[in-house]
Amino acid sequence: MKKTFEFSADHEKYILKNTNPNEEKEEFVINKKEMQFDTNAFYKYVFSDIISEMEVEIVDKTADNDKVAKRVYGIVSEISKEVMKKMNEKCLQNIQ
Repeated sequence: MKKTFEFSADHEKYILKNTNPNEEKEEFVINKKEMQFDTNAFYKYVFSDIISEMEVEIVDKTADNDKVAKRVYGIVSEISKEVMKKMNEKCLQNIQ
């Protein structure tokens, strides 16, 4: 199974949004001025409802020339990839 998110930016924030049309949770946001990454909110938004082995994909929708957004996307994407890898290895492999 796969969960897909879109990473985008506007003038005030970076936004991670689940592409599932039935998603009811508030988007995960990083305020550009504060640049605070709320790990608890991130975990709840991306991982809290995962109950079986899964792949998480984050699609970059930021402007090609926005170097800061590309860096933030890279960090968010890498965190997601590594957390999901560990969850699949240690927590979810025996759950079916």
